[in-house]
This record gives sequence, C-alpha cells and structure tokens, in this order.
Amino acid sequence: MEASRATYITRFQGYTRKGPDGKGSAIYEDGIKELKSDINLRLSLAKIYETLKISQRAKEEYEKVLALDPTNTYAQKKVKELGGKQ
Repeated sequence: MEASRATYITRFQGYTRKGPDGKGSAIYEDGIKELKSDINLRLSLAKIYETLKISQRAKEEYEKVLALDPTNTYAQKKVKELGGKQ
C-alpha cells in the first residue's frame, strides 16, 4: 500500500520540532522511494540538504525536479545557484 505525502510530512514535522539533525532527510528519502514523481517531496528534500550544507545532494534533487517538470522556475534558480546546468 502506497503511503501518502502527508504521512512523510507528518513524520518529518515530528523530527523538526527537535531541531535539524539529518533525520528529516531520511524520512523524505523513504517517501521518494514510494512516491518517485512527487515534486514537492523532492523539493523538500533538496531544501533539507541545503540546510545541512550538503549542496551536491541538494543540486541533484533540484535536477531531478527539473527532469519531472522542466518549467519549475524555483528548481531552475536553485540549480543555477548551486553551480549546475539548467
């Protein structure tokens, strides 16, 4: 049975109340395994990676967003900021 995006967001919010420690990224990674084309989960994961100063992984997630939606201007901007192709 496929979980919903809300399941992962709820779990993530529980971890963020305790502070950013990297556990949130694992929750979103699990979510993406089940919901591969969910752009919002990918954007959230990319933002977490940026917060954790894992720029390469953030850029990769933004690029995956662009593979799903080439017109996503936010992802285009972030890839450019992180030094990648658009």
